[in-house]
Amino acid sequence: MKYLIYILVILVFLVFTIDLYALNLVSDSYYRVKGIQIFNFNISEKQLDSYLADIKKKGFNTIFVRVFHNKNDRYHFNINSTASSGVYFKTNQVYVIKDILRPLLIKAKKYNLKVFAWMATRSLDALKESYNLDKTFKIDNLNRSGYGVNLFNNNVFSKIIALFKDLAMYDIDGILIQDDFILKIDESASIEAKKRFFVDRGFTINNNTINNKDISKAFTDWKINQMRYFLNKIIWSVKLIDPSIKIAINIYYETPYKPNKAKKWYAQSLSSFKSIDVDYFAYMSYHIQMAKELNCSFLDVLNIVNKSIRDMTKIIKPTKRIIAKFQIKDFHNKEYIEKKELNKLCYLINNYDEISYTLLPFENIKDLEYNCY
Repeated sequence: MKYLIYILVILVFLVFTIDLYALNLVSDSYYRVKGIQIFNFNISEKQLDSYLADIKKKGFNTIFVRVFHNKNDRYHFNINSTASSGVYFKTNQVYVIKDILRPLLIKAKKYNLKVFAWMATRSLDALKESYNLDKTFKIDNLNRSGYGVNLFNNNVFSKIIALFKDLAMYDIDGILIQDDFILKIDESASIEAKKRFFVDRGFTINNNTINNKDISKAFTDWKINQMRYFLNKIIWSVKLIDPSIKIAINIYYETPYKPNKAKKWYAQSLSSFKSIDVDYFAYMSYHIQMAKELNCSFLDVLNIVNKSIRDMTKIIKPTKRIIAKFQIKDFHNKEYIEKKELNKLCYLINNYDEISYTLLPFENIKDLEYNCY
């Protein structure tokens, strides 16, 4: 017995003393994701079994399910609740609307469907209500409200870590980190962030110095490194509980297409994230949104998506770790796209070696008419 205790002490010592970046908990057992991202189960709970069976019949192997709830979200299964925010899994950190994850996992495994829990971070209303929005700098004479909660607040980040640990207690196959895991260009003006930046880089950051070119660049680079640190902590909190859980993170279309802008606007960098234990990179190639924002044609968007995926394949190996995400309908008016558009997008990724894909937003059984074949 004493030898067993001795071994356990050594293991605990190693966990807490070895550099987090020195160990690798990423498994090399990647598979090609053929998935759908479920924004809302707009069905009854009694219909779930047959719905999952239909998903499998259509050739999908993975579902990404929203497990958080913000005030403008619709309730899964039309659950009757007065709560404006919360989550759909058991936790003591925020309000639990209902634990839909456990019964979902039981049914999904019947059909050999992998389940990724899609989880928010900075934009979770339950956190914003308790901790308020991050403070911002005045840039180009504009002073906006913060986008999400302040990650540099230890209480906030501890809450986020605790939520991900509770998720990891479920028999899930993976976690998709929402696209709110960013720091916008004018964020991180909190006392905690400014102090940490001064200690790390020796610069004072405020409304005057933020517009200095050299200091602004140093601040951007520093934020990218901080996001890498925060993400690594989240990943480790999950994989120390269950190393088999895959971590996917949403990647903005600008990140591979205009990497310098993505660094400045979102503090998001592929090369930075690649150096830690991210399993899948979910590239948000939303062609309708891209066409509107870039004021370009569908053909132009195809070329942008093609270039972005090609550039990603040079960085991410094996290429099945890249998940191309395609819209099947407009996020705003909910109108379906023409199937020929989806076919062209699917044909594009099939030119690459085993690129994964996910279609969205899925809500109704009718959505299953859309797939990449």
